[in-house]
Amino acid sequence: MKKRTFTIQNPSFCAFLLTGLLFMLGINAHAQPDRYVNPSGTCAGGTPCYTTISAAVAAAAANDVIEVEDGTYNENVTISQALTLQSANGRAVTTIVGSDSGPAGTILINSGTSGVTIDGFTIVGFDNVPNGAIEYAAVYLRGAVTNTEIINNEIVANGEAGLLSEFNAAIDNIYIDNNIFSGTTYNLSLNGGLPGECGFATQFNNPNTNVPRQLVVMGGGGGVTNSKNVTFTNNQVTGKAGDASAVACNSPLDEQGNTLVTIDVINATITGNSFTGMTTRFASMLRTRGINTTISNNDFDGSDIGEFVAYVCIDANALDGATPSDLDGVQAANTFDPESFVNLQALCIYKCTPPAGFSQVDFNQDNCYGEADAGLRGLKVGPAPGANEVGFWRILEFIPGPGSDLSSFAPAPGGTGTGGPFSNADNASTSAEFEISADGSTFTPVASPTGASGNPLYGTYVLEVVVRNTVSGCESEAFGPLEKVVAACDGSFVTAAPCSCLDNATTLSNGQFSQLFTVEAFPGQAINATMASGLYATGSPAPPASPTPLTVPTAFTETATPGTVAGTVVYELQAIHVDGDGYTLEVSDGTSTASVSNTCYYPNPEILGLA
Repeated sequence: MKKRTFTIQNPSFCAFLLTGLLFMLGINAHAQPDRYVNPSGTCAGGTPCYTTISAAVAAAAANDVIEVEDGTYNENVTISQALTLQSANGRAVTTIVGSDSGPAGTILINSGTSGVTIDGFTIVGFDNVPNGAIEYAAVYLRGAVTNTEIINNEIVANGEAGLLSEFNAAIDNIYIDNNIFSGTTYNLSLNGGLPGECGFATQFNNPNTNVPRQLVVMGGGGGVTNSKNVTFTNNQVTGKAGDASAVACNSPLDEQGNTLVTIDVINATITGNSFTGMTTRFASMLRTRGINTTISNNDFDGSDIGEFVAYVCIDANALDGATPSDLDGVQAANTFDPESFVNLQALCIYKCTPPAGFSQVDFNQDNCYGEADAGLRGLKVGPAPGANEVGFWRILEFIPGPGSDLSSFAPAPGGTGTGGPFSNADNASTSAEFEISADGSTFTPVASPTGASGNPLYGTYVLEVVVRNTVSGCESEAFGPLEKVVAACDGSFVTAAPCSCLDNATTLSNGQFSQLFTVEAFPGQAINATMASGLYATGSPAPPASPTPLTVPTAFTETATPGTVAGTVVYELQAIHVDGDGYTLEVSDGTSTASVSNTCYYPNPEILGLA
């Protein structure tokens, strides 16, 4: 069998393919080590060999590569020059555990240091329990740290922050990629494992009050001037920065939580990350306040965050020069589950999941009442008075849903309501019941029915309930649609005029009556007689001939005569019926059906011409 020979024409391309394959296999493509670390001091023949990472770092020359073999290293590591610290086999088997007996970080990079890479470790932080005045972190950037890569690690908060840079320090070109940020930013050994206090007034107290720290915090707040150029990509944010508080908090809930990730720098790229961590109270999953911040292709899972937690909060200028350039664009460029809501006043994208308690809202079954003085002949919708709040959610408005017979629910000029059709204008907490006027033009909060009766516009009303969170401002359709078919009130929506005798009898029983039927409705509707018994066409011959039965369906005629309810007109149908024979007429508008029946008699006969 003849052998085939392959020649590599482009070795750099092959190296690229190999690097990609190693990444998919979870193996880092490492630089050639200059120094080795192994807990036993053997280093598999690599030299020089050290038993601690700190010893290797202390002995290193600038730009050295230090490879750390599998094991757990209980030490704090301080780096003050350019070097690469890499694990041999990844974060799953190489762990560094810090303590409060050393510097402020399990790994601390000193000010003025540039060109550091930390690659492939599990880095466990620590907490200085007695004193909350000093912040610590698993990875701590002290002062002006530049041109640094933090990649492929699991950074575990343990009572303090996971990754921290000092406030408005001159950090520049910091690359944070493919890390897991896990752990808890308050001390689980205190307060029964719960965070302390309400809010952050005592965060830096001594003794420690166990107020949660942030999981990742970098930059200089809204007025940042020195911190710049941070890339935060492809990371998993799984840690915990909040829970129920160990003490009672008055508002809004007994919760205490801090923000998971804060990146307040000039020029930030935050893409491809997964946010699944837990926090509570008024915190956010991501906060960013420096200009030119790109936020895209991130996944935010709010399953474990509190009711008032935001997915994303920004400052007014944070998106200047960025893509997307506004909060609506950020909402569209990222995924949020559960649903999200953009609050442009707070500059936040909030989780928006109304509670299930609003499912009791429905149309009142007694739909035939109104306020005669106000001209209302309407429906009532809502739960029992005073039940329009569930927790911190309140019914805001009802909006028309698909499939309604009414073409528009928009308030007519002078109609009530603000913020949309059928709104609870005063946002009152005493009632969620509303009257809809017969023409659908006004929607008025009421506490209880007035007892007056009348005819709402018949047809199908379809409404959806909009609720608002009184703290976050989040608005959402809580459920729906609600549907109510309005047929007849007080027995019928069709009216029969009094019988009108035609004086055309030729026997004692064949005299005819003219009969007018009317319906009040809004213009443009199709009102039809769908069943007629004992009714005849107006063109029927006079007695003694037999009358012609009324053909059904037959349409009512729309007139210009105004109805009793503003905006309605009168529809008419004229027919004939016979002395002593009862009639029944059924009328439909295509959705609802009503009927009217009656029997009319000629006056008692009188024999004329007798002396």
